Amino acid sequence: MSARRKHSEFLVFSASQARKFGYNAPDGRVGSGDSGWDKKAPEVQRGLLDGSLKKYKGTTVPRGGCVGVAADRLTKNSRVPKKIEGGGIELKQLQKTSPTSLGDAQIGIMRLDAISATKRDRRYLELISSWSACMSKKGYRYKTPESALDDRRWSGSVPSEIEKGTAVADMACKQTVDYLAVASRVQSSYEERVIDERREELAELRRNLKAWKQNADRAIADVSG
Repeated sequence: MSARRKHSEFLVFSASQARKFGYNAPDGRVGSGDSGWDKKAPEVQRGLLDGSLKKYKGTTVPRGGCVGVAADRLTKNSRVPKKIEGGGIELKQLQKTSPTSLGDAQIGIMRLDAISATKRDRRYLELISSWSACMSKKGYRYKTPESALDDRRWSGSVPSEIEKGTAVADMACKQTVDYLAVASRVQSSYEERVIDERREELAELRRNLKAWKQNADRAIADVSG
């Protein structure tokens, strides 16, 4: 999903938002998690952080840069997984990942198992079929909500009247078929299954989180004390 379309996981938002913004996110939400520092920071600073700069003023930069050193310190006494798998996705080379991004990635990848299973579930497929039929009656032909959201005509930052009309119809049809309630209920059932099937992995993540917090507390104490 592109930065201009940061919506809820189930792609449901208010009709008033659809009328005003189409499939765009409201002002203030687009790119809200990106400070733009990477684009503005001097090349030397970026090189010191990621380790791409090998020497600085005669001193060898540690492998992985400042980020790698911090990751090593914060993940000390924990078992960083060699890889994370879920929903057909596999992440490797996690040793230099920060605890925050590592924890988020692990949960996110696990949830992909539930999301993938939801997309194949008969209840969900019937729901999508009902939504598509509703849209067709309104003059819009889309097989899935994602195909409506990703229509190539919605490429600009300013939504057209056609885009806004489509988004309004989309939200109306989702309300008609009770889309959010049904989709979230189906996915929740698979999330519970994933929690049960991957309970050992989740238990290790909880242990890691405890160790990472302790490491962070020590680092803060060392700096302040």
